[in-house]
Amino acid sequence: MPAHVSVILLIQFIMSNNLIYLLFFLQIIFVSSIITNSCINDNDLNSANCYCNLNEQRIQCSSLPLRCLTCYKYDIIYFDEHVTEISIEAFQYFDMFSNNNDNINEFTIQFSSINYLSSNSFTNLKIPSYSKLYIKINQFNVNTIFSHTFDDLILNPFGILDIEIFNTNNKEKQLIFDGYSLDGIKYSNNSQFHLAFLNIDNNIRFQSNTGSIILPYGSHMKIEFVNFQNVYFSDKSFDHIIQERHSEFSLIFNKFQHVHIGSNTFYDMKQLQYSHFQLNFANYLTMTINESIFGSLTQLQSTILMSIFNISTDICFPSTTFSRLSQDNNSTLQLQINYGQNILFSKESFINITQRHKSTLSLLISNCSDIYFSKYSIVNFHQQDQCLIDIWIKYSQNLIFDDYSIKNIDIYKSSVLRIGFQYSTGALQIASNAFTNINEGNGGELLFQIMKSNDFYIRFNQSASSSLERLEIIDRELSVNDFCRIIDIPEHFPVKLLEENQCSCTVYYLYRRQRKILNRSKLEGLIPLCYFDYSQEQLDEFEAQCNFPQRVLQCREMQGELQIYITEDQTCSAQQYHSEQQQKISKNSKKYKISFYTIVGIVIGCFSFGLLFLYVTMNNIYFNRIKLHFYHFLRYGSFRSKHCTAQIRRCSNSYMQLNDNMNELDATENDLVYRPQPKEQRPMKVVVKYNSTTETTSPHIRQSDFLCKKTNDESEEREEVIKLNTNPLSELEYN
Repeated sequence: MPAHVSVILLIQFIMSNNLIYLLFFLQIIFVSSIITNSCINDNDLNSANCYCNLNEQRIQCSSLPLRCLTCYKYDIIYFDEHVTEISIEAFQYFDMFSNNNDNINEFTIQFSSINYLSSNSFTNLKIPSYSKLYIKINQFNVNTIFSHTFDDLILNPFGILDIEIFNTNNKEKQLIFDGYSLDGIKYSNNSQFHLAFLNIDNNIRFQSNTGSIILPYGSHMKIEFVNFQNVYFSDKSFDHIIQERHSEFSLIFNKFQHVHIGSNTFYDMKQLQYSHFQLNFANYLTMTINESIFGSLTQLQSTILMSIFNISTDICFPSTTFSRLSQDNNSTLQLQINYGQNILFSKESFINITQRHKSTLSLLISNCSDIYFSKYSIVNFHQQDQCLIDIWIKYSQNLIFDDYSIKNIDIYKSSVLRIGFQYSTGALQIASNAFTNINEGNGGELLFQIMKSNDFYIRFNQSASSSLERLEIIDRELSVNDFCRIIDIPEHFPVKLLEENQCSCTVYYLYRRQRKILNRSKLEGLIPLCYFDYSQEQLDEFEAQCNFPQRVLQCREMQGELQIYITEDQTCSAQQYHSEQQQKISKNSKKYKISFYTIVGIVIGCFSFGLLFLYVTMNNIYFNRIKLHFYHFLRYGSFRSKHCTAQIRRCSNSYMQLNDNMNELDATENDLVYRPQPKEQRPMKVVVKYNSTTETTSPHIRQSDFLCKKTNDESEEREEVIKLNTNPLSELEYN
């Protein structure tokens, strides 16, 4: 009844003093108000103390009804603070969507606070085609997502389920995903499942076999966590993942402290045509990785993007981080690191990877400090049919390749192994045997490209460089001050310079043999334009004036003055890190015990010595005997130290006797960098850097164990725009 009519009638009744009619009118108003707030034609909602408002298109309940047959008439159902748990198959009999398929139907279920989430809570929940269900939970006090929580959840074609959970907190201080907790979702073509946890005051832990996921054509699964403490992946957290054509699977973690990735986290993963997988970590402090992120991976014309953005400490990729990968038919695996610190690829970080038919393995690193490839970090690669391995460094400092860092690489049928060094302020440092056993065939090539970088220094040995196609230095002109940077490039190795590069002793040195063994057409594709202005006789004269042997000798002398020490057996294993911490704690406790026992021993010794001294002074005969024995002991010790020391020093070298003033032998010309050092400080064979005036400068890289350590100062937050570079060869940046 309209409000103004009720007021008019009430005034009339009061003026007429008709009490009977007044009481009758008040009863009508009371009944009409009850009818207005009740849920018409839905006894289940009325029995659950629900209030329905058709004008505002909402339902408010104080308990969870068994059924909701009229929910499709409303837009939202809100459960207040009295509803604290979601029971088994809670929404099986909720009719939330109309049969009108002209527009996308949307419905929202909102909870004030949830303290318990049953297993099979979302079982038999059906999302019709072209329908979208939002589930929002304001306060989530649950510590475990049980097994089979989403079992038999049915997503029909183009159906969407979007779950947002805010303010997660519990007494155990961790949110656990049990085995099979994300299992059993029945996707259809182009269906979507989104699960987001925002503002979590807990750790997150994925148990083994959290989900065996099968995504059909066009389906999308996205799981996102924002603003939490730590995340831990157990071994085989996601077991048996199959992505069919055009499907997408995303795991996103943002604003947290630490992530630990267990062994074979994504085990037995298969991707079909145009499928996409994204693993994103952003704005965090530390990371530890066990072996093999992907237990086994098979790609067929698909894409995997692993993105690391804005990490505050060093990253270390341990052995077999990426192993047993098979790429076929234009597939892409991209590891993208942006805004980080030092990065270490340890032994066999990339191993046993097969590429076929235009597949790409991309390692894109930008805005980081030093990038270090240790021995055997990239081994056993096989490329065929125009494949690409792309290691591209931008806006960083030093790029360092240790001996045998890239080994056993087959580059066949127009495939490319490309290493780019662009817009960087440090040095490109390559050890003598950095690239070994690189087999090229049918147009395959290993390509270096140095672009817009301030400093670089390159060193190859003869055997390694024989398999390289060419080296391109296209960032700037080389001058005479760059001579020491290029002296270790073998004379038969083709180097491409900028056409406008001016001729100098550096240029003459690079082409001293190339101009004699290459035909003119091939030589024109390498040398700068100034080289064409001179005849062979003039070039011979210029080379003689440059006095190459003298210049090389001066560079060798400067190389021997600086050494770069890198700690041996660098590792980033989380288990070893924790064991080292435990060893430090145990050592401290042992020191404490030893010091305690030492003090007790000293006290007992002093007390015993005092008693002995009193006893000896009482008997002068015993005192004289002890004094005589002590005198003989001192004479024997002096004789032994004087005669045996020289004998031991002589035995250390059978050809000459050592003396105290003898210095160590100087290193030979073939061993300019290495000098004998203690084992804990043995220098790696890494070449030092020089500035543009050929004066020696301090190397940027310092001793580091590359273990992740927390820092108090967090890095400034930056917005990330992920750009997938599926074919880096077609997007060279020259500006």
